[in-house]
Parts: sequence; C-alpha cells; structure tokens
Amino acid sequence: MLKITGPSAGLSRALSASAAAAAYVLYIATIPAANLLITHVGAAGVGFGLTAPAAVFTAGLALVLRDLVRDRPLPASCRAACVVRCARTGRS
Repeated sequence: MLKITGPSAGLSRALSASAAAAAYVLYIATIPAANLLITHVGAAGVGFGLTAPAAVFTAGLALVLRDLVRDRPLPASCRAACVVRCARTGRS
C-alpha cells in the first residue's frame, strides 16, 4: 500500500475513511440490487451464447466490496463490521 507523508497525509486518511464508509454502504446495497436485477432483468447474456441470472454481476461486485471493507476498516471497526454483518444477514 502506498504510504503518503507530509502535509497531504491527513487528507489521505480522511479520503480513505470516506472511501471505507462508501464501501460499507455499497456492500450492504448489493443485496437489494441483486433482488431488483433478478426481478426486473432475469437472465442476462454473459458471452459465448451463455446466460446467467443478472444478480451474478452484483455478486462479483459484492466480493470486491467485501475485500475493500476488510482492508480499510472504519475507526470503530469491530462495531461497524458487526453492524454490516447483521444487516446483510437480516437482508438475506
């Protein structure tokens, strides 16, 4: 990971905290997005004449966001991680 020193170091911490917060929100939003896609789109072409449920695309996004959430925890990471896990469990 790139380490920034000097006057911009505080700015990078603020941006990474806001990026982590955005990743948490988007991570939680992947379940309703998957439900909407499967309801309104159904099957989507994935190439080579194959089709898959449209929610497959949100599953890929959820995996990327999960990694971001784990790599950049919020300051109260234990409590925030528990809230996210509970919210995702309740949504599914």
